[in-house]
Amino acid sequence: MANSNRPWGLSPVKSLIAGDYDGRGNAYHILSTDSTSSYHIGDVVKLSGTGDANGIADITKFAAGDASGSSGINGGGPVGVIVAIGTSPKGPWIDANDLTKIYAPQVKTKEYYALVADDPFLVFDCQEIGTGTALDATAIGLNANLTITAAHTGFVSTSVINNATEATTIGLDVRLLGLRQLPGNAFGAYARWLVMLNSHAYKMTTGV
Repeated sequence: MANSNRPWGLSPVKSLIAGDYDGRGNAYHILSTDSTSSYHIGDVVKLSGTGDANGIADITKFAAGDASGSSGINGGGPVGVIVAIGTSPKGPWIDANDLTKIYAPQVKTKEYYALVADDPFLVFDCQEIGTGTALDATAIGLNANLTITAAHTGFVSTSVINNATEATTIGLDVRLLGLRQLPGNAFGAYARWLVMLNSHAYKMTTGV
């Protein structure tokens, strides 16, 4: 049976050092002046090097290939993945004035905050793109870039693994750990992979 095409960006599964993912994260501020990107659950984000008036770090949306830059605080490396979005850094993680909004739109008329899974040792579930030559077992341990849309109108991230980019290159976005062990998941278009952020605000590694 063919894999289903249902991208939702990166979804935390577990930590290499702390067991299954339990929903933890830290609050970050989304810049209200950012009219380039929308922000969704499953999106990868990076630090902007600034913060809001309360000292909560600002983030911007990570773009494919950004990891090739410096891994420093204001460099190209991501800081984590969005798991919830709201209008207050203390929750609830939704727009209290519009319960249909679980994302921050491209054009922002208010302040938004994101709960970000920022543990550099987290393992994520991410779908492979449906075009090109599908990855196979020889890709395990390599790095790859993501295909990321700056702004869209859906409810969750559309980021997927770009299967035309796998290599040992240190600056690629994610490390491919293997297929997620789910019924019906198999090598091929739209396969679900376990990945780690290869470059991070706190670490950087080379593919094997």
